[in-house]
Amino acid sequence: MDILEPFYKDSTTILEPENDELDKGYLFLGNIKSAQPYNLGPKKINAVLTVTKESKIVYENPNIKHMKLDVEDIQNQDLLQFFDQCLKFIDENLQKGNVLVHCMAGVSRSASIVIAYIMKTKKLSFRDAFQFVKTKRTIVWPNDGFIEQLKKFEIHLNDNK
Repeated sequence: MDILEPFYKDSTTILEPENDELDKGYLFLGNIKSAQPYNLGPKKINAVLTVTKESKIVYENPNIKHMKLDVEDIQNQDLLQFFDQCLKFIDENLQKGNVLVHCMAGVSRSASIVIAYIMKTKKLSFRDAFQFVKTKRTIVWPNDGFIEQLKKFEIHLNDNK
């Protein structure tokens, strides 16, 4: 893997609408550069989920829905507490258009949120959802704490079947 991949691969399409979902948008996973306002237009992104405290991006366009989590990429960061609200934000906004989930590099924090979304909506195990996202964006690698939280989320999802 090229060490510069996170910097020049701004965003990656993770989910595309299926034939029976023509009213849904695309889900993108990206880095901080992909979240710059000038980068949203070409991909028709109308909702952004920021999963980093480092971002100072402000969206002047009132048509861009924005949710920001002030979280760090550290093992003891509780990301699990935000899964429900993040997944709801993604799901609601995919009904209206394209959604970008990003952090600084698009590797750990935002990738964990996208993996959780795939687990819930596609009814996949953590391992299968992780592999699915990794085949789309090879640099994805949640930190060990986030991996443990995703495994707990898998148990929660299985308990609620």
